[in-house]
Amino acid sequence: EWYYSEIERILNGEWVMIEGKAVFLNLFAYFYFQWFVTKEGTRPKFKDTCLDFMRMLEIVFDDPKCRGLNTMKGRRKHVSTMCMSVMLQFGLIKQNTEQGITSKSAVDAEKIFKLMLVNGYSRLPNFLKPRLSGTDMPVKTMHITKQAGRITKDSSTGSDREGLNNKIEWR
Repeated sequence: EWYYSEIERILNGEWVMIEGKAVFLNLFAYFYFQWFVTKEGTRPKFKDTCLDFMRMLEIVFDDPKCRGLNTMKGRRKHVSTMCMSVMLQFGLIKQNTEQGITSKSAVDAEKIFKLMLVNGYSRLPNFLKPRLSGTDMPVKTMHITKQAGRITKDSSTGSDREGLNNKIEWR
């Protein structure tokens, strides 16, 4: 029963009490604060600015005419960490998506991928981890799908791909 309730909260958000005040954590904020682990290996600290950013993301994703979001930020606002949490969450709950990480240099994009996205995935509890094709610590691309079956002399075709069929990569 708890498992199904938790999946419902990940998909829809949850009302919580913070300092005696009822606050709604949308699906992005709930996953970020409840399940995502930062590159330092800790849970994110609650900040009102995080809620504002996650609410803005929800507005962007709910509007089919909207094509993106630009944000100005200072250092240590955790925007990159929040974006990696959303990318990972989409990889867990959506199907047939391709997501990419770009940065001013390949080194920066690789660092964000490995330190934030892969680290966040590796620290999820087993019941939230979908199957990955290949290694569970990917270097360049995270394929969230069951690995295709091998073609053998007895079978001339491989098995159909199963699972979420999502891909997250950096360039």
